[in-house]
Amino acid sequence: YEPDNDITSLILPHFVKRLNNQPFIIHDTKHNVISAHANGKTKTVYEKITPLCVNDEFGALFKKYYETVFIKERKNEKCMYNFMPRRYHKNMPERNELL
Repeated sequence: YEPDNDITSLILPHFVKRLNNQPFIIHDTKHNVISAHANGKTKTVYEKITPLCVNDEFGALFKKYYETVFIKERKNEKCMYNFMPRRYHKNMPERNELL
């Protein structure tokens, strides 16, 4: 994600509490911050890395899920923009392919 401010350290406790039993990574590409959580341990690194490719297996799986729940006849872009600002849509590969 690409937030306006460096907020990864502020939102990390929320995700640790919600996803405590699952490993996860939060990658802030704008501020070069990566926070990872696994096996009850959390680590934050401040360095620039290349973002993961959206064409990998996980990306394909998420696209398939989105494709399955998406109803073309009920497409409502205005509603979609109310829930998430346009500036974040560039990081949503499934959105660009279906709309």
